[in-house]
Formats: sequence, structure tokens, C-alpha cells
Amino acid sequence: GESYVFGSQVFSAFKTSGGTFTGLITFDTVVIGSDLITKETGVFKVKVAGTYMLSFSGEYITKNYAWIGVYVNGAKELHFYDEQESESNNHISYVGSTWTLVLSVGDEVYLKTDSGQIFVSGTHRAYFNGFLIKSE
Repeated sequence: GESYVFGSQVFSAFKTSGGTFTGLITFDTVVIGSDLITKETGVFKVKVAGTYMLSFSGEYITKNYAWIGVYVNGAKELHFYDEQESESNNHISYVGSTWTLVLSVGDEVYLKTDSGQIFVSGTHRAYFNGFLIKSE
């Protein structure tokens, strides 16, 4: 592979405040890559075209299922979910996925809860990470 590419476009962000929430996933902290992801909007903006490996991990509070949508330039590209049926009680469920996308310069990627509620706290973080694995 192109060893000079690895590490050139990397971001990692997480959220610990807000308790339970729905909708657009924003972040409190950008660990690395503040030039690539805006924590207040949760948007990752592509600066180098290529294939990216992206991941999300977090916890849901739901009675049945939780959906996370992956949006590219405002259109849902894919989604992932967790399903655990419950008659009446909410439960905490882990949702996590890793995927690849071929992206162009200027593309914007963000995550949104399409169903269920994400739960975050100081010790329960929601992460969004990504890095370029092959430039175009």
C-alpha cells in the first residue's frame, strides 16, 4: 500500500456530555484532526480524495431498536443498527460499526440517530473516527 498516505488524514472525536439525545451527533472533544471534523456540527469534511475507513461506537437507550444513519453531502449513504426487543423497559445497547467510503474533496460526512436515543456520560463515550487508507 501507500505507506506515506497512512496517518496523513486522520480524525477522532468523542462526546461525553448531554445524557440522552437524538438527531445529529456532535462532539465535545476532537482528539486529533480538528482541521477535518468540526465538533459543534459533527461534520467531517474531506480534504484529500480517496478511500476512508470510518467507525462509530456508542450506547443506545431504547425499547427495541436503534438506527444510526451515515450521511454524505446530506443524503443517507448507509445505516447500521442494533435490535433487542423489549415489552416495556428501556435497555442500554451497544451500537458500533466500521465501514469504508470512497470520498471526493469537499464531501461532508456526518452521523445522525434516526431512531432511539444515544446515551453519553463521562465514562460512556460516543466516538466517530476516520482515516484515509488510499488516496485517489
